[in-house]
Amino acid sequence: MTIHREGRTLLFVLLVVLVALNWAIGHFFPTSALLQNGFIVVSIIFYLLILQFFRNPLFGIEKNDKNVIAPADGKVVVIEETEETEYLKGRRKQVSIFMSPVNVHVNRMPVGSDQFFQISSW
Repeated sequence: MTIHREGRTLLFVLLVVLVALNWAIGHFFPTSALLQNGFIVVSIIFYLLILQFFRNPLFGIEKNDKNVIAPADGKVVVIEETEETEYLKGRRKQVSIFMSPVNVHVNRMPVGSDQFFQISSW
């Protein structure tokens, strides 16, 4: 598993900010161990939630020209025929996938580029 490159800077800055905030809490409230420990726990949980959002798991896909693999993690909520007027200009199948915060937010191409126009006219 890797971290998506778009999230690396944000994760680094967030880590620096959380360390600085934890240091400030410890410096300005030295007698309040409950506050210090509570803020550390909240900081770790918050950082882990942001970290998991940017994860990019590596996995192998078996190539099969007859299959279309979902481009994103999540739950398929709608499959409907719709009119696409901006790029493909015609009737197309639309597959809508709901991604919750715990899903991997990396979108992949579900078919090869040479197959896209052949499949897009379902």
